[in-house]
Amino acid sequence: MDKLSSRILTVGGRLGYEMMATTPNTLIVYHDYQPAPLVYEVRGLPAAAGSKQMDKFKGIEIGISVECEGGSLLIPSYSGARAVDNAGKELKKFEGHSDILRIS
Repeated sequence: MDKLSSRILTVGGRLGYEMMATTPNTLIVYHDYQPAPLVYEVRGLPAAAGSKQMDKFKGIEIGISVECEGGSLLIPSYSGARAVDNAGKELKKFEGHSDILRIS
């Protein structure tokens, strides 16, 4: 998209633990794009109360998951990604910076 959506809804905050920081560690942003919305989520919470291990989503501790109608693009690092279907079956693996740049 080349502009912001006409409507945006966001909710979040500094949740789960006390720190001096002010940046939200948990955030959901809904962009009302047409024909399909875009939902952006930040998850910065421990896996369990008192744990130093971060929560994981589809095996990713720190990274990006792009959720689409037919599957997901999982980007757990700067140098690799995996495209998977809705059942989690790997469709394609991308390695190295040049492959990641070709995804778009």
